[in-house]
Amino acid sequence: MKTKTVSAVGVTIEPAKVFDSDGLCNALGIRRATIAREVRLGRLRVSRRAGRYFFLGSWIIAWLESGESKVAA
Repeated sequence: MKTKTVSAVGVTIEPAKVFDSDGLCNALGIRRATIAREVRLGRLRVSRRAGRYFFLGSWIIAWLESGESKVAA
């Protein structure tokens, strides 16, 4: 089975853009299971409509920023 590797380096997430699960996976190079886990744990905000997940770019940015690791000086 082949695996697809996608690099998220240099990706621009526009705050007003809407992503579905596949679009988010492709943009960040993460698996659908990762998205499902983050949604289930309440760390990634989601809108559920018509049986699909939708994410605003601003929610994705907030999710990424909230996971920021501070390095002690």
